[in-house]
Formats: sequence, structure tokens, C-alpha cells
Amino acid sequence: MLDHIEEFHISKPKEWTAYASRLSFFLEANNVTDSAKRRAILLSSCGGAVYNLIQARISPANPNEKSFDEILFVLEEHFSPQPPEIAKSNAFHKQNQKVGESVGDFVDEFRRLVQGCSFPELDIMLRDQLVTGLRDEELQLHLFPSKKFDLRRISSGRSIISRSRRLTCSKSLCFRQHVNIKFRREQQNKLRYARAAEAHTSDLRVVLETLAAQYVRKLGI
Repeated sequence: MLDHIEEFHISKPKEWTAYASRLSFFLEANNVTDSAKRRAILLSSCGGAVYNLIQARISPANPNEKSFDEILFVLEEHFSPQPPEIAKSNAFHKQNQKVGESVGDFVDEFRRLVQGCSFPELDIMLRDQLVTGLRDEELQLHLFPSKKFDLRRISSGRSIISRSRRLTCSKSLCFRQHVNIKFRREQQNKLRYARAAEAHTSDLRVVLETLAAQYVRKLGI
């Protein structure tokens, strides 16, 4: 048998799902298929606090009177109780991208929420809610025409994130181009105004010199 699995810390209930998953892999790796042996490994490895919890939850029955799956279910209900389906559905539909939240994190949160929902057409429901919850309206418009927008591509986040990055780059490029064009126009206008002022000053100087010469001749100086 491969090594052992450490006891579960009852003070960290949120880690139960990961612990149960690791326990399942441990049993699989050791080829333990008999329910009684699986139960014995769980009860001997989980730790004293968890063992006492099991006894309290199944009382007046004894742990050896319950199957491995029954004990696992009791622990699952205690450490990771599932909210009602309508509550999970409500949380899913109310999910919108938060201010400052990246598209990747937004997709990851949807992946977590959708695990507790049992929609008849999950692919379509996830696609629509995910796109609707985005803050960037321009990105939404880019996603509307998508025909190959299935659950696998959404779950990986590659499709929507790649579109977001392309759109961001496009926006940045357009902004830089706009700034460059505006700067060039401003420089051209400044140069044009400078030349016009210089020409006006030169013309004014000629007029003044002509008037002065006429005045001198008139005085006979």
C-alpha cells in the first residue's frame, strides 16, 4: 500500500472537498475496492475530531454499521452542505463582472457557480449569462456573432480571453494612432500660425518703412 493519507483538520471545513478527492485517489492508487476496507482506511486516517463527529452524526448507530459511502455523505453534508438548487441558480443569474475584475477571473467564477446548477441546456445558459455579465459592451458586441461558442471553449476561458486581449490591443492601437494624428495636426497648426505671424510682421515692417520714407520726403529732410 502506498504511504498514507493524513488526518483532516476539522478547523478547515472548506478544504473537505479537496480532502475527499485526495482520499478517493489514494484508495484508487492502492486498488482498494472493498467497501469495508475503504471505510476502515477513512476511519483510521481522518483523525480523532472527525471520528467523534462521525459518531455524533450517525448515533445511535456505530461507524462499523455504516458503509463507506454513507459515512462520506455524512461528512459531506457537515463540511460542505449544498445550498438549495434555486439559491444556486439565483447566484448564477446575478453574477456580473465586478469593477477591476479580469475577464479570466470572471470566467473562473462562472465555472465555479455552474457546478451547482442543473440547467437543461447548460451550454446555452452559460454562454448567454457569461456574455451578458461582461462590463465591456464593445466586447459583448464582438461576441454576439460567435457561432462556435460552446461550453468547453467558455470553460477554458481561451475564446473569450483571446477576444478580450485582441480588442484591448485594438483599442490601444487606435488610441495611439489618434494621439499621434492629433499631435501632428497640432504641430502643423503651430508651424502654420508661426509662418503667418512672421509674414504679417514682415509686411507690417515694409508698410511702416514706406510711410516713414514718404513722411521724410514730405518734410524735405
